[in-house]
Amino acid sequence: MLKARFNFGKMVGKGDFYDRDEEVKKLVKILSDNRSAALGSIKGMGKSSLAMAATEYITDKTVIWISLENVYTSLDLVQQLINGLHGA
Repeated sequence: MLKARFNFGKMVGKGDFYDRDEEVKKLVKILSDNRSAALGSIKGMGKSSLAMAATEYITDKTVIWISLENVYTSLDLVQQLINGLHGA
């Protein structure tokens, strides 16, 4: 049975992530070099799945996830960063 190529509304990992190998490799390189990355696009384009796929290759570092979806002020950003650090 063929897998669906897109699974809207659900984050997928590297095993179910299609046609984004170059983007995953670039993001893995950025994160492995201890740099930060921010992914931006309209909703539903695979940002979270791309990040999830990349972080599955990084086993020697702690990856902190924060969502900027509801961040409107600097205080919102600080709160998201604190929440991300607590979850790490």
